Amino acid sequence: NVFWKDTYNGIFRANTVLANIEVPTDYNQDLKNKHEGEAKFLRAYFYFDLVRIFGGVPAVTNIIEVDESREVGRTSEDEIYELVVNDLNDAIAKLPDTSEQGRVSKAAAIALLGKVKVYEEKWEDAKTLLERFFADYDYELLTDFNDLFRVETEVNTESIFSLAYVEGTNGHGLTYALAPTAGVYGVINNGSRVGRPTWDLHKAYDPDDSRFSVTITEWQRTFSSAPEDDPFWFPYFNKFIIPIDNIGSSGLDLPVLRLADIVLLYSETLYKTGDQETALTQLNRIRERAFGDSGHNYTLNDIATPELFMDKLLLERRLELAVENNRWFDLVRTGRFTTAL
Repeated sequence: NVFWKDTYNGIFRANTVLANIEVPTDYNQDLKNKHEGEAKFLRAYFYFDLVRIFGGVPAVTNIIEVDESREVGRTSEDEIYELVVNDLNDAIAKLPDTSEQGRVSKAAAIALLGKVKVYEEKWEDAKTLLERFFADYDYELLTDFNDLFRVETEVNTESIFSLAYVEGTNGHGLTYALAPTAGVYGVINNGSRVGRPTWDLHKAYDPDDSRFSVTITEWQRTFSSAPEDDPFWFPYFNKFIIPIDNIGSSGLDLPVLRLADIVLLYSETLYKTGDQETALTQLNRIRERAFGDSGHNYTLNDIATPELFMDKLLLERRLELAVENNRWFDLVRTGRFTTAL
């Protein structure tokens, strides 16, 4: 499994940093703390992915040899979550408040730990962490949803932690992966279209929702089309597709944690802790950005029961975070996977 291998490679690298953190003698304590916090954050993130997918997995927190690795058994799901929480608390203590794009910060560690607590259904802990995040940091939702996925505006007030890429030097292949096989006129000459929008997702968007055209393009012109050719109906995911010359050279930064995700988790947390009105306000923050006004806002009647609230909350997470690796996790953690799919 490529994901398993790559994730444990990441854990190995984090463990290597932590095992050698005392080796350099020529850097100051703040820089040492920063590197240790970064390694702890990334190790926590890798294990958070693993535990959400596989449950209990081998817990490796130091450098081991190949022969040793064959003897390491699975650790319980609870113990992996404990490892994640401990690493993130250490990261919070050591990381700087903010950092440049592509590196993690104390704000990112607090946000991720709040997300972890949502998955653990420890609602009061999640509320405390997320309120700390909103009180201490001034991240803001962008006015235009499309600006989240443009190179020109990839460093923005909504990005809490993103993976930084540079076209031609350190690029990625997501444009190629999502583009249709005949390419897109003026954008890319081919593609593999490995992820395709379902008709169910297509229909879930309101025609007035600005997120729709950013996420899904309905009409295609192939790369070899002439400017005067009529497009044909062939829906594909447009989010993350930008003009590139080489299939593996996209320089668009990829969000790992962004504010809208955290706002929606906060809305869920508030509802679970009994504050329906503020939960509704947070939910509608995302709704208002999507539609440009309050005309499509939800009302208290729309979320009158826990089931109705979760219907709306998960719908907004689906529409807002499509193609950002949250939907499967959301359905599994809320017990809706088998019924929804």
